[in-house]
Amino acid sequence: MDNVPEDPLYALRDIPGNGEGLIALKSIIKGTRVLSEPPLLTIPTSTPSIPNLQNSILHQVSTLSTYQRNAFLSLNNIYSHNIRTNALPASTHPSDTASIFLTASRLNHSCLNNTQKSWIKNIKRHKVHALRDIPPGEELTICYLGVIRSRSVRRAALSEKFHSLCECTLCALPAEQSRESEARLEELLEQDEQTAKLGVMGMIQAALQMLRGVEIQVKLYDEQGPGDAELPRAFLDAAQSLIANGDLARASEILRRAVEGWRVSCGGNCVEVSRFGELKKDPSTHELYGVSMRWKTRVGDAPVGSSDANFEDWLWRREKAQRSGQRMSLRPRSTFPASSKLPGEYDVDLDYYQSIGRPRRHWYFLGEIVDFCFLARLQMEMKDVDGQTVPLFFYTEGRGQEIVPSVLRKGFTVCIVYAQRHAFLFSEPRIRHEISERMKIVPLSLQELLALSDRIGVYSSVTDGNRRCHSCDKTGRAMKACVCQEVGWKEKGPRNDCRMLKDPDLKEIFAFQWDEFEAYTSFPLPRTLRPSAEGGNR
Repeated sequence: MDNVPEDPLYALRDIPGNGEGLIALKSIIKGTRVLSEPPLLTIPTSTPSIPNLQNSILHQVSTLSTYQRNAFLSLNNIYSHNIRTNALPASTHPSDTASIFLTASRLNHSCLNNTQKSWIKNIKRHKVHALRDIPPGEELTICYLGVIRSRSVRRAALSEKFHSLCECTLCALPAEQSRESEARLEELLEQDEQTAKLGVMGMIQAALQMLRGVEIQVKLYDEQGPGDAELPRAFLDAAQSLIANGDLARASEILRRAVEGWRVSCGGNCVEVSRFGELKKDPSTHELYGVSMRWKTRVGDAPVGSSDANFEDWLWRREKAQRSGQRMSLRPRSTFPASSKLPGEYDVDLDYYQSIGRPRRHWYFLGEIVDFCFLARLQMEMKDVDGQTVPLFFYTEGRGQEIVPSVLRKGFTVCIVYAQRHAFLFSEPRIRHEISERMKIVPLSLQELLALSDRIGVYSSVTDGNRRCHSCDKTGRAMKACVCQEVGWKEKGPRNDCRMLKDPDLKEIFAFQWDEFEAYTSFPLPRTLRPSAEGGNR
């Protein structure tokens, strides 16, 4: 065989039910260049007349060596009307031309391919690189499809062009795993479409939303299978958004990851590695730099010596989780949003959700009862943290009758976990409450509840092992009963605070890890054991 390496990585073998294919002879490490070859024949991807196409093919075949000609004739579907089934892109624009290759044209399809094909324009060669580590005996595969969609769509597209039913590892998954995979693929497409809709203005005005969307894509690609060749493009979207907002430190790191992805899938001499490798060194050369400087950083501003988890939190601009020993404040709008910032019932709001049906965090709506009435169901008018009035309609099983009359009072505060805006017909969005266990009414006004939160944050939190006296405001590791505390207990109101906090749910609101979502919660809230945070001075 022409140009056979002394220590080949693969061999041509019969593949049951799939003709011939390439099988790994040894372990192939991720990023390894599996093959690099020039085209045997080049054909247009448009549809010229059959006679013209035949003449072009005959002319090119006549110039081949005997070995090359025999290899070409051994391919399936070499007749002019379906020869393109063996062709691979031979242009930076796949719609221009395609080529037949001696070896690469024998690579079979998989919807979860382990190698990536690429046309390197400057050297006019087709290269294939390993997207992940490949063990000996595994077939080398590429993906014939542009976008990986649902199994039915994939199979229909492949059947139409190649007249065969795909039975790759992805298409052959058991029913439950297949449903999970399809949900991820659907979500990846949705995230990609959302990013496209945001456009350049979205990179500036909705930068955090775009960053969250790319973070979700990274997670989904990792869950779907390592080494997806589309991941660098997602990284590039995030990097451009960061550059547009002046954040060169994060942009440089994310560009590094994009370049590494392209290096794995396309090799070190592909256009993307060269172009974006240079941009990584100085992202300020990008045309979007300077449009906004609200996140201004320099390339060298990345944290040094931090843990991997902390670095990822920094990179994706995640909010800091509350530290052990600290009480949760009810002030952060990310956890306790105004009604206008609640997620829509049928939207995947990236500030609240990692993906469809998977919240990123817990959130909690606070609204003071302004008025209420019973018609077909309980209805309330509430005032939120912005002072805006929002209607609340009860669609629980009891239609609001389950509410204890003693707490159904104007001036008390309603607390709803996972509240969403619902678009009622012919009216402004409102809150539709359906699960009774996700609501609690606190016998305090909204301002009183927020003030209680502020006092708890000051006097019941532990900072560097120290507590603060509620009377004299001095800090110390031990807060023993003294005259100072006794005066404060009687005159500064902590007695009333402690009485309110005998309600275990109200107390737990301030200790609950709202920014760490593992599963949905409801009232009564699960109890949080925090010895370091208990026993604060009263």
